[in-house]
Amino acid sequence: MHWKSLVAAVAVSLMLAACGTTTTTNNVTHPNPTKVVVEWDGSGFSRFANLYKEEVTAVIQKLAAQEDEVLTSVLDGQPITTGSFTTTNFADSLQKEEVEKEEEPETKQAIAAGLAKTLIARAKEIVPGSGQLQGLELAANTPGVARIYQWTDGVVNEPSNHFSLTGASESQVTAEIRQWQPRLRGLKGKTVVIIGVGRGVNQVTAVERAHRLFRALVEGNGGQLTWTPTAEQ
Repeated sequence: MHWKSLVAAVAVSLMLAACGTTTTTNNVTHPNPTKVVVEWDGSGFSRFANLYKEEVTAVIQKLAAQEDEVLTSVLDGQPITTGSFTTTNFADSLQKEEVEKEEEPETKQAIAAGLAKTLIARAKEIVPGSGQLQGLELAANTPGVARIYQWTDGVVNEPSNHFSLTGASESQVTAEIRQWQPRLRGLKGKTVVIIGVGRGVNQVTAVERAHRLFRALVEGNGGQLTWTPTAEQ
C-alpha cells in the first residue's frame, strides 16, 4: 500500500475544533482553556524521528498560537508507570519571561519549537513495548483534555500482555479491544489524531488490524478518530 495516497484519501485537518463552544484566537486568553496532549511513540517508531521533526514542530506551534495548555510525553512499554507529562502553557511562559507585547507571537513560536525538539530528543524506550493504549488511557483520564495527538506506526506491542499486532489473529484483536475498551471510556467527546500509521511496517494486515483496534477503542467510546500516515503542515 502506498501511504502517500492514503493521505489524500484521509484529507486530515489537524486543527479540529475542540469540544463544546469554546474558541481561541491569537493573543487572546482562552476563557476556558483546553488541554491538548502530544505523545510520541518511543519504541522502534522513533527511528523515524527526523522525518517527523517538522511535523511535530508545526503542530505544537499551531497549538501555541491558540494558547492551549499542551502536555507532552514519550511513550514506552508502560507509560502508566514510567511516563509523565511535561506541561506547557504558552501564555504563562510569556508572563514569566516578561516579553514585550509585540514580541509575544515570535516568543511563543520559539518556545514551541524548543518543546518539539525536546520531545523528540527524549524518544527513548525504557520498557520494551510501544505503550500507545496506556498513553491514550493517561490522556483520557487527565482532566480538561480535549484533543490527543499521538505519533506512532499504530502497531501495538504489549510484551507484558503477550500481545502484538504483528501476527495477531482476528480473535486476539477482539480480545484486546474487550480488555481496553472499559479503560478508555474517558475518550468520550475527545478527538484522537493518530499520525504515522504504517510507517516502516511491512505487513498491511497489521496496519489494518491496528486501524480496527484504534477505531473500536476511540469511536466505540464516543470519541472522534483521525488516522493518517503524515500530518498536514
